[in-house]
Amino acid sequence: MELLAGIDVGTTGCKIAVYREDGGCVAKKRREYGVEFPAPGWAEQDPTLWWNALRTCFRELFAEGIKPEDIRAMALSAQAPTLIPVDAEGNPLTRAILWMDSRAVEESRELRNLGLNCSDATYFMPKLLWLKKNRPEIHESCSRYLCAMSFLNQRLCGEAVTDWYSAAMAGYDVEKGRWDEDLLSAVGVDEELLPEVRRPGEVLGTLSGEASEELGLPRDVVVALGGVDGVLASLGVACLEEGSAYEITGHSTVVASLTRRRMPYGPNLPLMPFLIDGLWIAGGFTSSTGAILRWFRDNFGVDEDLRGVVGGGDYDLLCYEASLCPPGAEGLILLPYFAGERSPIWDPKARGVLFGITLKHGRKNFVRSILESCGFAIRHLIEDLELRGVEVEELRSSGGGSKNPVWSKIKADITNLKVITFEEPDASLLGAAILAGMAAGFWNDLRRACTEMVRVKEVFEPDPGLRRLYDRRFALYKVLYERLKDLFPELGDDVDEE
Repeated sequence: MELLAGIDVGTTGCKIAVYREDGGCVAKKRREYGVEFPAPGWAEQDPTLWWNALRTCFRELFAEGIKPEDIRAMALSAQAPTLIPVDAEGNPLTRAILWMDSRAVEESRELRNLGLNCSDATYFMPKLLWLKKNRPEIHESCSRYLCAMSFLNQRLCGEAVTDWYSAAMAGYDVEKGRWDEDLLSAVGVDEELLPEVRRPGEVLGTLSGEASEELGLPRDVVVALGGVDGVLASLGVACLEEGSAYEITGHSTVVASLTRRRMPYGPNLPLMPFLIDGLWIAGGFTSSTGAILRWFRDNFGVDEDLRGVVGGGDYDLLCYEASLCPPGAEGLILLPYFAGERSPIWDPKARGVLFGITLKHGRKNFVRSILESCGFAIRHLIEDLELRGVEVEELRSSGGGSKNPVWSKIKADITNLKVITFEEPDASLLGAAILAGMAAGFWNDLRRACTEMVRVKEVFEPDPGLRRLYDRRFALYKVLYERLKDLFPELGDDVDEE
């Protein structure tokens, strides 16, 4: 039996899933790791954690009966934009500066004032510029600036190669096939210090001898170039037609749609060629949505009395609590800006706000407001797409936030769109496996591959009776930010001084 491995190196953990050619998941493993927050707005991670987690997951798969010789090909899905300076041997010189890190506010402003793209503080080049200014000894010792994708590909097969989409968050023009020379000049970095860029799905080679030994896999396993997680999910939910949109809710939320309409590229609306000719992918991404539900669980726990009533894990208990609260959370509205915000407001100084609290509110209201805030964030991103001429007719849902029907129904009601969930919620994993299968010759047509691998689980229709309620709540959600945005920087200054 020939199997395909999809690997997702995310913010809080590494997942590996092994699939049959018909899309059936044979086995899946996950290994968690932590994020370090050494200062306000900073987020760092030891890159060796990714490799160690990947190695452990493979060993656990083999311990449960997966035969190493059955794995034919693999591809990565990875977080971005994350910055890792490495030495000549590919060893990290410091902890990775993660995508959510917003320390480079001044550097992003400097680049933005020059009219350059990739100028948000969370993007790759502002981080690099910050490192040059504040850690010159690291820059002097750096042989290459890698992202998560290129760092791991180098460990797998000796090729420090990244995909179109990860590179686009570092200043690479996908349409022209080259780095933005003005941006490189402004940052003061040579192209030779950046990873090589290729089209997702290309064969990088086979496992190196060292990787083969460490992972316990044969050397002839094909390594295909994967892609940034937010794009590979499009394949894992078979989002292949104009007007079809998808969302991924995990630590954060990504919303994207396919269009045949060519629009100017800009940092506020990433627009890049899709993997099917004639289509473009446009979308946006938040900073924290699912992370807030985890934060609530970690700090306030779950209602243990519900364990005998509700099956599943902690998040199922929380979603059940939310279902006990009426739509609208009885007047509570949460702004989910716990880590600043990216799309569509691009404000690293934004903060979370829980608006409308009264003495009648309790746990169920708070949890409901968290789930609804994700729905409002999705609707805000969709609205931004539609204002720019991108049609959205349905919403294909993936990630941990798609596993519970309560949350999926909330998303449908708030967006007034049909929400489709899938048997494989980890769409980025499945998307990576699909590209691996293409590279290994399982299919020669991407549409056919997605059709054979992707399976719909459930469809949620919006309740027309809730349209007016959620229209009002969404309008207030947007107004709250507009009224408060000038106050957030003052609060941030206070936090920095503590």
